[in-house]
Parts: sequence; structure tokens; C-alpha cells
Amino acid sequence: MIFDICLGAAVFACLVAVIELKVKYDKLLGRIGAMALHMKELDESIEDLDKCTGQSIYQVRKDLDQFKADYGEAAIEEMREAAKSEKAWRDGVQNIMTFGNQFQGRGDMK
Repeated sequence: MIFDICLGAAVFACLVAVIELKVKYDKLLGRIGAMALHMKELDESIEDLDKCTGQSIYQVRKDLDQFKADYGEAAIEEMREAAKSEKAWRDGVQNIMTFGNQFQGRGDMK
């Protein structure tokens, strides 16, 4: 009789454990499904971004090739020289503006 009661309690405990595991399994399965759906959406958005970026890079490369074809390397070199000239001009103006600052004191007696 006591053995039957203990056996019944053990079976009941196992049944409760199995039910709890089934509930946890169902929750995890739902989470996995939600993650899979979210991953699919992310994959689609990344694919769209790659397509858009690839098209933009292709267009920029095409425009650069067209510019080289239209104006040649001479125009590019001329633009480089103009940029160097403008930088030298800015540096010269900056040097003129800051000339003598190290020799000027605060104006009071030392």
C-alpha cells in the first residue's frame, strides 16, 4: 500500500515535470520562430541595402570612367594642381596672420 502511494507520487511528480518541460519547450519554440522571422527580415533588408549600395558604387565608377574619357588624365592632374595651389595659398595666408605672435607679450611690465 505504501509502495503504491510512493509510486503514484513519483509518477505524478514525473508528470508535472514533463508538463513543465512541455510548456518551456512551447515557449522556446515560439521564441525560435520569432527569431527566425526577424532574421529573415534582416536578411531581406541587408540584401536590399547591398543592391542599393552596389548600384551606387557602379554609378560612381561609371561616372568616373566617363569623366576620365571626356577630360582625360590631364584634367584630373589640373584639378590636383589647383588643389595644391589653393592649399599653398591658405598656408601662406595663415603664416602671415600668425607671424610675430611669439614675440608679443602680454603688454605688462615683467
